[in-house]
Amino acid sequence: QTQSILPLFLWDQDAVYARVRYSNLTATPKQVHTYIQVNQEGLYQADTLLAHDCNDSLLLKGAGLNKLIWKAGLTFAGTYKDEEEKEIPVYNSAFHFYTNRALFMEKDSTYSLEMTPGTKGYLILNNSLYEKILSYIKSLSQYEYGCVEQTASKLKALLYKERINQSLELKENLKPDIYGLLNRLAHDQHDDGTWGWWKTGERNWRITIYATDVLLQAIQQGYLNNTFEAGRSAILTNINQLSMADKLYAWYVLQKQHAIGTEISKTLDTMKAENLQPLDQVYYYKLQEGLGKATDPAVLYTLLLRMNKRLTEAYQEDFFFDPKADMFTAYTLFAQTAQGEEWLQVFRARLINGQLEHNLNTFTQAALIEALLRDADSHDKKPVQAT
Repeated sequence: QTQSILPLFLWDQDAVYARVRYSNLTATPKQVHTYIQVNQEGLYQADTLLAHDCNDSLLLKGAGLNKLIWKAGLTFAGTYKDEEEKEIPVYNSAFHFYTNRALFMEKDSTYSLEMTPGTKGYLILNNSLYEKILSYIKSLSQYEYGCVEQTASKLKALLYKERINQSLELKENLKPDIYGLLNRLAHDQHDDGTWGWWKTGERNWRITIYATDVLLQAIQQGYLNNTFEAGRSAILTNINQLSMADKLYAWYVLQKQHAIGTEISKTLDTMKAENLQPLDQVYYYKLQEGLGKATDPAVLYTLLLRMNKRLTEAYQEDFFFDPKADMFTAYTLFAQTAQGEEWLQVFRARLINGQLEHNLNTFTQAALIEALLRDADSHDKKPVQAT
């Protein structure tokens, strides 16, 4: 059978990898012909001996198009054919995104704008970085779709909004919405404590760790739930089966809850951090910090410089591997540490001035909100009250 994993839509500036999985549901390997077409153009085909599953991916670009017609399938023995055809709308980025210049003014300032005749646009004046964050949270919380990642990201955003409301002394009852998202995560959780992209989807450890991390945040803000404990237990039980990337992320989440201790120290010491992917290195150095082992600032500087160069790359395979999300996570974890302060203070201008806010998926939006809130908590003041 054929199963395509596709974005629900593209913006015309997007470049996103789509994936298709071919599965053999019989007990014996089969020689099959697989293919992918986009807008009736054959972009990929192969003859494969399919024993169980195999995956192919293709970079989708929406520039100059109003839709993509995706067709993927397999044929066997000249008689059997399984094919999927799906339409992916491509939206003009002008509907949602725009060329902008954002300025962060920390004292009384004067700024002049020169505009050519016929220019259209608007100015947004935020009295506090918190207000900017609230506008992002509103956008994310109104996102219409609800896979497990999107549900967890919306929950994460609302939990942060509750913290901001408390800081600004704003009265808003978010509990019904928060409990609604908690209930949805509980409903979508598998019997073994894990999650997939959807309730009926196969187990995905990255999603499981992410959902468990967000549920830990909910508990820390007073929203007790059994769903977190089931997720944590599943991770602890299967930790040795996880990929190295997922294992480092899981250890970080467990370390935050003091569910693991120095027993991981020996394993970390045997790793060569320079051979890890950038985000995996971020978690590696944060874990070492939690164990009382400082990282050489020059080493971290080099890593962050590499990550900075990747910010224009499209994310691949799924939402969790977006270079922008990686950078936002690094800022959240190291902005207030001696190791990362020098370089991340340079990156701070790009973060708060809106230079990295285009074409963000929901996971990356939640990571952006978290990074902005970390910055606001350490640098911002309450807004001046109107009189």
